[in-house]
Amino acid sequence: MKNRLISIAVLFTALAWALSAPGSGGVEELLRKHLEALGGESAIRSLHSIITTAEIEFRGTGLNGTMTSYYLEPCLSYSEISIGLFEIKHGYDGERIWMVDPNGKLQIKRDPGSVEDQVSTCIIESYSYLFPGGDAFRLLAAGQDTVEGTLCEVIELIPTGGNRCLLYLDSSSHLLRRVTTESRQGRIEQTFSDYRAVAGVMLPYTTCTHHAALNQTIVARADSISVNTPIDPVLFLPPPGDVKDYRFTEGPAAERMHFLYRFQHIYLPVKLAPDAPDEIFLLDSGAGMTVIDSTLAAMLELPSGGTLTGLGAGGVANFSMTRIPALYLRGVEFSTQSVISYPLTRFRERFTDIEFTGILGYDFLSRFTTHIDFEGKTISLYEPDSTPPSPSDAVIDAPLIHNILSFTGRVNGSHSGTFLLDTGANSSVLRKEFVKEHDLADPDQLPRIAVIGAGGREEVALRRFDSFEVGGIVIEQPVFAIAREPAGIGAFDGISGIIGNDILERFTVILDYKHQKIHLSRNGMFDEPFFKDKCGLQIMRSADSRVLIILVVAGSPAEKAGLKVGDEIVAVDGQKIEKFLNLEEILRSFQAKDGVKRTLTIRRAGVERTVPVTLERYI
Repeated sequence: MKNRLISIAVLFTALAWALSAPGSGGVEELLRKHLEALGGESAIRSLHSIITTAEIEFRGTGLNGTMTSYYLEPCLSYSEISIGLFEIKHGYDGERIWMVDPNGKLQIKRDPGSVEDQVSTCIIESYSYLFPGGDAFRLLAAGQDTVEGTLCEVIELIPTGGNRCLLYLDSSSHLLRRVTTESRQGRIEQTFSDYRAVAGVMLPYTTCTHHAALNQTIVARADSISVNTPIDPVLFLPPPGDVKDYRFTEGPAAERMHFLYRFQHIYLPVKLAPDAPDEIFLLDSGAGMTVIDSTLAAMLELPSGGTLTGLGAGGVANFSMTRIPALYLRGVEFSTQSVISYPLTRFRERFTDIEFTGILGYDFLSRFTTHIDFEGKTISLYEPDSTPPSPSDAVIDAPLIHNILSFTGRVNGSHSGTFLLDTGANSSVLRKEFVKEHDLADPDQLPRIAVIGAGGREEVALRRFDSFEVGGIVIEQPVFAIAREPAGIGAFDGISGIIGNDILERFTVILDYKHQKIHLSRNGMFDEPFFKDKCGLQIMRSADSRVLIILVVAGSPAEKAGLKVGDEIVAVDGQKIEKFLNLEEILRSFQAKDGVKRTLTIRRAGVERTVPVTLERYI
């Protein structure tokens, strides 16, 4: 198993998987038979390098690709993957875990999940699990189970600093049939078959990897495996230079670009050609890649590179790959970019009145040190290290997880967790598991609202907490949404929640991707109250421009007044709905002081009626 399968999660997250370890008693006997089945101690110890070429199939998508992987003992690894329009490189030089993304950006992986993955991977790739000694891991007998109808002896591997996994050894052949890994990525199952002798060692020519969180299955079929071929160790080092796929057009930086801030989302004007009209793109640090609306991609006749499964705000969704020739913003332009194509406008414009056609994610933000001035509604982009950051109230370590900056935060003073910084989220979210672990609330007893995004609609519970602390800064009385079921980028194990713009807008935020740090400086919005709504309605604009109620929060003034899902809002306090500029302006009318009365004119079953609502805080 020194050959490595690279499991490509959505938006090019590339991770290597394979595991095992030593023991005593029954485990020792199982490992002895396993070693003999592999070819014996002499054959295993004689392996110094392996080169594998393979065809990759994303089952059920029609997407195929190729992979070439290199291994050099004791545990150096390097892989090149080509999938559709994407090319990815991933390596480990003995100290650094690194990846080059489809647009050529080098990333050094420092997050705990990547380190844990590598610890476990090295145990199997070096075959050290076959030779007892040391305290790198523990092995426990875990009974018997079947894999695709084959009876297997199961061994539990518990690496020190790595991921727990189960090893399934075929009871007849004694070869490894499956490895199930519990990682921060979720559960990963690798099933091995078609073993063949290569230089006296039995190696699997087919590996099937199932990623449970993504419902994604990847099959790798080796074309060739060669052993003990000389490999230059330089191959495993990260590239000495980094991509420069952009240039500033108005000086050494792009400063004070104004953005539209609507529904606590950041929107920027972007051109796809110098003389093209502006398109509206969402700035989303929670997106692993840049995204373009699929309708716009078809209009521009952009190439199609196949479909991948990934995680959106509402859960698992399918994303197509494509390539755009350029991106132009005021003060900066990008050359050709590999991006994701997805039908953005099919739901977004109905809930925000913003017909945005793209998302600027990691591929955009990771090139710069980005200053976001929420109060002034401007963004400035600088070359990394070109300018010292502004004085900050807090400078926070923020290792990248799934290409998203992460950091440690505390809820209610003492409950610590790992949070992702997501400028594409207008509200902050806690995972239900985190809430239950710390006995913070019962989500089933809390009022609920709907979150709508890629992957569908998800209902979340709402709760006001005493405080949230980050970098020594205490934020009072924040409101968090509590995900009722794991979904979206918060579904991965090890993530406690997502911090969105409802918290971030209280700061000037500096995102330093090169050094994986976040700078926060309080602004004039710091003491603004959270969750100002006093009514309890969620609304959308229908295809014929009517404003409809899509959710009434339980226990809210809207529910007490008798408003129902499906009601059409015709007027607010006698002002026709057409007079409001947008949906956000309608909702702002429900943010008055407690006790203020609003009169809604609604149409239900073709009949108009007036409904008085007394506004009050309900969260």
